[in-house]
Amino acid sequence: MKYQILFFASCLLSTSLSFGQSRLKTSFYFPLRFKEYSDVLLKNKFDGKEQTIIPQLIMAQPYSTTLTNAALQLEYKAQVKPQAKGFGIFDYVLDITKSSINVDRISTDTVITQVLGGVTVNVHVKGQCDGVQLTSTSAMKLEGGFHVDTVNGQLASKMDDFNLSNLGEWVIQVRSCTGPVGYEHILKGEISKLLKEPASLKKLLAQHLQNKFNSLTDSLNQSLFETKSIKLSDELHVSVVPEKINFDPSNGKILLSGVLMTETGPADSQKNEVNIMVEMKNEDLKPFTSSGLLVPHEFTDALNKILFQEKFLEKRLLGKDISGFMKLLSNRFYQFFIWPDLMNFRTNAPFQFDFSAQRQPEVVHAGYSEGALWFKIKAQIVGKMWAPIQNRLYPYINFNTPLNTYVWLMVEDGNLVIGAHDPKMKLHPTWSPSYIDAYNPSTYIGLSTIQSEITKAVADTRLTYDLPQLKIDDKKLLVPQRFFSTKKWIQLIFTAP
Repeated sequence: MKYQILFFASCLLSTSLSFGQSRLKTSFYFPLRFKEYSDVLLKNKFDGKEQTIIPQLIMAQPYSTTLTNAALQLEYKAQVKPQAKGFGIFDYVLDITKSSINVDRISTDTVITQVLGGVTVNVHVKGQCDGVQLTSTSAMKLEGGFHVDTVNGQLASKMDDFNLSNLGEWVIQVRSCTGPVGYEHILKGEISKLLKEPASLKKLLAQHLQNKFNSLTDSLNQSLFETKSIKLSDELHVSVVPEKINFDPSNGKILLSGVLMTETGPADSQKNEVNIMVEMKNEDLKPFTSSGLLVPHEFTDALNKILFQEKFLEKRLLGKDISGFMKLLSNRFYQFFIWPDLMNFRTNAPFQFDFSAQRQPEVVHAGYSEGALWFKIKAQIVGKMWAPIQNRLYPYINFNTPLNTYVWLMVEDGNLVIGAHDPKMKLHPTWSPSYIDAYNPSTYIGLSTIQSEITKAVADTRLTYDLPQLKIDDKKLLVPQRFFSTKKWIQLIFTAP
């Protein structure tokens, strides 16, 4: 007897297409634990060959000289690890096995003042060397640290001071050089002297390292600020739009925040906008020790109101798409005892069913248990069944029932699953007055049997929706795992698979 009832159960737990055009904007927060992203900053991303282009350098001695397009090339192995004394702070050791600097051009065009025999003279020095290659003959060692911070609402890496050791000789080769006598010799000597001074070489390496650290956090920012979209139906979409990151050095947590946007109607239509922007205070965040998406409870209240007002809680079903009803329609034996009037229709007659909530359902958050969210729902469901008579649909039966149930939301295999627990209903089917006047049907319907089957079918119905994953980098993902909630906030917890 359960077959003919499944259509009614599905309408009680699902939404349908509508012509609503609203945009519900809700503040969201996503705390991301240090351990969820720190390894992304460390995974072998320092090893290898690197090149940093420095467009222009000025060498002040022995006279102002410009180095154009200097390319610092390094090969190294790195060891990077978080410091034990704090969060978001990293130590690193770079063993630089090969290092070279290639300079397109070194040029001088300046006037220097000299005193010769008590006479002050101005000397115009003009020279140029092209294709200058500087190669280190020793393996250098670099030790230092960097820390994570935020700048303008995005993650940033800030380099701390570092030590440079094992400085050796540099071999200098020049492809061509023009200028005063001794110009090339003087430049080579000055460059060699500078490269033996840690401060000079550190200045070159600092820019290279900062670029490297920036690339790590830039990559993480790109992943974290990607908009995530969920399509629940053709006209119901949810988008997670990140806007800002805060970093807490006391625990290393990243707090990503932005707007959760729920839109109804066509994507390009004019929207009626509702804003539920709730600021998260520090004390609100304390219970949430896991990484995951946080939204305020006000979101569910506003969403419930919009879905009702825009008729998303209306459902139209065709008889041919309801296997349980079609089995009843094709079984004359069942019809005789349960619904005799169906015997007047063909066994494949195209019936139609319309259901809706008579008024906005009452939805109360009832807590969470074992990773599932629970809501207590009270609703008044009304329905109309249309019968095919003389090539048109004719009002046949009206349904009316109060519904009191608990609806749960849980995550299974990364998907959102929705179901009902312990539904209670009191079904009131009535014949359409116009149908009674026209056809004087046998008004008997096996109400007790139908009502028990409806209740069971509602409890057995499951709805499943895809949930987005959080991409940390090309290889690391966080996937939805379970729910958690407090009196003010609901969290969808994400963990590594």
